[in-house]
Amino acid sequence: MTQIYVDPQQADQTITLSDISHCQLSVDTHDGEVRYRFSFAEHKHTSFWIMGQLTDKMQVNVQGVEGLEHFQINFR
Repeated sequence: MTQIYVDPQQADQTITLSDISHCQLSVDTHDGEVRYRFSFAEHKHTSFWIMGQLTDKMQVNVQGVEGLEHFQINFR
């Protein structure tokens, strides 16, 4: 499972993952609800979004072209 280390006090941020890859986290609203978008420029992982609040130790499964990926969001 790939760990994503997020600063819960910062909206938009560049994140380093446990496998040393990077992603851009951007926060916006969609239909009045908070949306967190995780974008991977290196294409090592599939980009995804989460609607609603993030929680520490939250696990996310993302279906990508190369199969199912497992992530865990960790607050730092």
